[in-house]
Amino acid sequence: MVWAAARYWTLAWLGLVLVQGLLPVATGTTGWIYLLAVAPLDLYYLYVAWCLRVDYSDGRARSAFAWSILYLGLLFTALLIDHFLFLPV
Repeated sequence: MVWAAARYWTLAWLGLVLVQGLLPVATGTTGWIYLLAVAPLDLYYLYVAWCLRVDYSDGRARSAFAWSILYLGLLFTALLIDHFLFLPV
């Protein structure tokens, strides 16, 4: 029961992360470059979380954790690149 709840909340939390990742585009503070970078990153993050939910293993959990750290680095890199090459949406 506890693991089922944890798997549910992992996806629920990821949903919030994905929404906040798109907020800079929705508010107009970033442009096309950020949008083109964040969309595939978000889709792959969703895929990793779904695989973890469907077939849990410690290896998958470590992989998901590693991806979450890489995701943040790539997200901030996309923000910086978009800031210096701003192309409004």
